Amino acid sequence: MKWRNHVDVTTQVADALGLSDHLTRILVEASLDPDRNAAKSASREKGGTRLRRIPHHSAGRREMMRMVWKARSAHLEGREEDAVWCLGRALHYVQDMHVRVGLAYWRHDRAEREIGHLHLAPLPASKGVQMSLSSPRFVWDCLGACRPRRDPADALYFACLYSGAVAGAVLGDLRPEKASMRRWQSSKRRHWMLIVPVGVGVASAFVLLAFAGGSPHLSVLGLPSAALIIALDRHYYFDAEEAEWFGLR
Repeated sequence: MKWRNHVDVTTQVADALGLSDHLTRILVEASLDPDRNAAKSASREKGGTRLRRIPHHSAGRREMMRMVWKARSAHLEGREEDAVWCLGRALHYVQDMHVRVGLAYWRHDRAEREIGHLHLAPLPASKGVQMSLSSPRFVWDCLGACRPRRDPADALYFACLYSGAVAGAVLGDLRPEKASMRRWQSSKRRHWMLIVPVGVGVASAFVLLAFAGGSPHLSVLGLPSAALIIALDRHYYFDAEEAEWFGLR
């Protein structure tokens, strides 16, 4: 998107959140920063680790989620300026994800020009903030819904809507609901008192069978089997992520 669009969308998000003038300026400035200082991700390749530029229009949910987590962590620690700065950078990618660029970016300039001539409707960010839930799974789902839009007006509308939704989730409640806390405690007990012991028991059984049956090579199956059983406890990992979102883990 053009800088004008980023400024308009992000300013509307700040207004919907009720941010102070100071934090609004930081949020808007941060939403422009990736065009000057692109985010990078590390990837392992032959010869070492390589930093690659994260593409603005196809950043990927995992990369954007890392930016969101930085903002949320700063918010939990009370570092509001850092939280808003990290959030603004993340919102830049949320907004650009709605621009249709075409194969080899052949439509990119035309799409940005078309969006640049539009005026932003007054309500999308407020709707996004109102529908937001303070949850990493909610943010993950929102990022998954960010996709290129054929219609320029749709691109601008949904860029603003999901920017508001993500921002509302990141700067949302600092304390979870009591039901969520009870679910996390229950999930944690079940994981460590049932799932992990079962995994250890399966690994031990493989070792005993291997040596009792004269087939030591079977023992190598013990550790992978235990790891698989523990990894398949999806509820625990979902609840653990929720707990981390509120600083409980």
